[in-house]
Amino acid sequence: MFSVKRLAVFVVTCSIVFIYSCPVYSQDQNPGLQSGIAEFNQENYEEALDLFLKARSVQRGSSQPAYYLGITYKNLENYSEAKKYLKEAVKLSPVIKEALMELADVHYRLREYSEAFDVLELAEKDNVRPGQTAFMKGLVLLEMDKNHAAVESFKKAGELSPELVQAANYQIGLAHLRENELEEAELRFTDVVAKDPNTDMAVFAGNYMETISKKKKEKVPYRAYLGYHWQYDDNVLLKPSDASAGTSITDEDDYRQVVTAGFEYMPERVGNVNVSTHYSFYGSSHNDQASFDVMSHNLVVVPSYTIDSVSTADIALGYNHSWVDDQEYLSTVSVSPTYTILHVKNQTYQIYVSYQKKDFLFDASSQEEDRDADDYSINLNWYYFFQQDKGMFVPFMERFKLSSLAQNKGYFNFLYKINKEETEGRNWVNFGHTAIGTVLLNFSEKSKLSLSAEIKYQDYKNMQMDIDGLKERLDITYGFSALYFLRIHKYADLQFLYSHRRDDSNMAIYDYRRNLYSIGVELRY
Repeated sequence: MFSVKRLAVFVVTCSIVFIYSCPVYSQDQNPGLQSGIAEFNQENYEEALDLFLKARSVQRGSSQPAYYLGITYKNLENYSEAKKYLKEAVKLSPVIKEALMELADVHYRLREYSEAFDVLELAEKDNVRPGQTAFMKGLVLLEMDKNHAAVESFKKAGELSPELVQAANYQIGLAHLRENELEEAELRFTDVVAKDPNTDMAVFAGNYMETISKKKKEKVPYRAYLGYHWQYDDNVLLKPSDASAGTSITDEDDYRQVVTAGFEYMPERVGNVNVSTHYSFYGSSHNDQASFDVMSHNLVVVPSYTIDSVSTADIALGYNHSWVDDQEYLSTVSVSPTYTILHVKNQTYQIYVSYQKKDFLFDASSQEEDRDADDYSINLNWYYFFQQDKGMFVPFMERFKLSSLAQNKGYFNFLYKINKEETEGRNWVNFGHTAIGTVLLNFSEKSKLSLSAEIKYQDYKNMQMDIDGLKERLDITYGFSALYFLRIHKYADLQFLYSHRRDDSNMAIYDYRRNLYSIGVELRY
């Protein structure tokens, strides 16, 4: 969860560590070099650069002009030129040991971490500023995602240079956070604050400690929620727009009460392996149209494997059983292997395939209307997080659950899906494309809004009878929803939902419009 601001602490700390008093060589210095050093010390880098270039033309075999050109270009943030001259400086004489440290710092700023590490190994061998070398090595190891090795390097830096203890403890805390080792991180941040509570670093450490305290409470391996919602549906029976094609229906709209509940068990991973379990319940009760009351139970087990710090592979194994009007309606078994890349430049990518076996538990009106099916799909999913969050506190599965949507950072999500449904009855065989865009706006910790738009194209492959003769059915469905969360208690949210759906079908019996309004409360633990 490194924000841009927090990431800047790395650079600030690094800069503080590597502010050296420039070495002054009294022998064999030409006046241009001496004048350049004077301008450099006054931070007149452009003027110093001209003087050093002239000195370089006179003393090409000397390390001194090359060194000063390197650190001047570094201060001007021209790191490519700085690297060029610092590489020369470490090879020429007289020996300037600081050139190794400056070269390593330039490689670090250019994100050339392997090169920076190699240079620091040389500096360590030559005993160049041992404490600062160990500290810089720790920063490089962090960027190479070698967090435990970085911890050891920071510890060494604190032992060798007492003035670096606070900075080293801060970086050790960050390394432990990357490994989700909250207890160890909290101890190090406590040491940072205790060392000198008046520094900016102590303020950052204090902020981390507050966050860790909250997350430790959330680290219990289970989640539960219970919701109760009042809803108004203006087309409960999905009555066709063309009434002449529909059945004899007198009431199109109705009020209903909906109960949702869920329990999730997400233990800490053992090594790279984790298995989480998710159960959810949905039940609706209509005031008038009781024959459309629904009850549904859903169970998902997700074994997952962490490939590295930014990618996971898992397989969701699901089972759903639904009733309508107290009669068994549908049983579904699903398998969904998924590959996920977490937070590459504030983004998350997923690709997964899915298979569903649908078994409708009632007798179809005819063989052609039998909807028992094998449903295959390929899904591409992309998240862009508005607020940078490395996700080291929140388990991946929790981040994308609807039940914990109110706990997420703001993001934009786009899902594209291709599916093929092979049904027993020829009237329902179809091939479809679906695109869904969702944006979550995080107004505050207590107030969030989720907006979602969907378009779905379904091409039914076989000719079937309509009121005006045989035709091949084609449905284009449009949907929009707005879901607003207002936290009224640490364990409770108010939820307001509006949803609109339009199925534009070339067969009048399947063509409809529907609006849904809902207000509810959800308790979470």
